[in-house]
Amino acid sequence: EGLHEGALQEPCVLAVRDALGPACRAAFGRSSTESALQRQVAAALLELGLECEGEAVDPASGYSIDVLVRMRDGPESVGIAVEVDGPAHFLAGPRARAR
Repeated sequence: EGLHEGALQEPCVLAVRDALGPACRAAFGRSSTESALQRQVAAALLELGLECEGEAVDPASGYSIDVLVRMRDGPESVGIAVEVDGPAHFLAGPRARAR
């Protein structure tokens, strides 16, 4: 049976989120590395005149974003996450990717 509506607002879920959220976000932020391919993609986006940041961290989730492109729409800024995966990401097993 799936989550019922409002399940993410249950006191037990909120307690776990509050207790573990900061530690999880900190752990996500420590585990990222920038590849040569990511740097090349970011450089190409910069050449196109886009504002971007490599290995940005989403403050809400703590997830690492390979390249964050910031788009300005008047006074507001919108972020677009770009995931950069080379061929080894899909062809190699988990051990090869961990190296």
